[in-house]
Amino acid sequence: MHYIDLKNIKSWAKNYTGSYRLYYPKNVNEIKSILSKKNKIIAAGGFRSYGDSAINDTILSSKFLNKILNFDEKNGILRAQAGTTIEQMINFLIPKGWFLNVSPGTKYATLGGCIASDVHGKEHHKFGCFSEGLNKIKLLLNENEIVEIDRSSNPDLFYSTCGGMGLTGFILEAEINCKKIQSSEIYFNKYLNQSLDSVFQCFEKYSDYDYSVAWLDTIKSNNNYKSVFTCGNFSNSFKKKLKLNKKKENQYSF
Repeated sequence: MHYIDLKNIKSWAKNYTGSYRLYYPKNVNEIKSILSKKNKIIAAGGFRSYGDSAINDTILSSKFLNKILNFDEKNGILRAQAGTTIEQMINFLIPKGWFLNVSPGTKYATLGGCIASDVHGKEHHKFGCFSEGLNKIKLLLNENEIVEIDRSSNPDLFYSTCGGMGLTGFILEAEINCKKIQSSEIYFNKYLNQSLDSVFQCFEKYSDYDYSVAWLDTIKSNNNYKSVFTCGNFSNSFKKKLKLNKKKENQYSF
């Protein structure tokens, strides 16, 4: 087991600076050993929480619990350890023609962290939070008890763990549903807005797109917010992408 006593580290949002005991267990037995000796522990994933929720005197990292365990390629069901990152999952899924139902704005977030924070992404208006596509959670409740839970077997614990910020136990593994894609490319529209009202109008007008986001310049005069609104979908075919590019000048692909 890897252990580091870090001093004077800054959290990601720079809200906390101090000395923290950081453990990197590589299996369940090492996690149990730490839990049996320490009282005040918080689980940590990719340290990308805006609220710096994974900061405590003793931190138990899932960094080395990062293996993809199984993938049902016919039905798009992925099972992985909690420390598996968004980057690992999409790099694994895309060549097989699949993608995550919900993906946050950073590739460094982990599967366990996405469950604990019940993250959302640019597709929130259509697909909800991360828990919408979550099937099962394997959870270490204490140094002795491991349970596998879902919506029907233990709904209270399941829903408390989704968005529970790691307080219900240490997430070991999870099973999620993925969505089928025809291409790794996304075509998107980009619109410039000069007021907050026009930004909201864009969200309503283009709500059929799977992904949408607006960036705002908050230095304003009355309602004059400068904004860039972007909406897009995965391309269904190369030919369709070419046709759309000819139709509109503000159509892009990458």
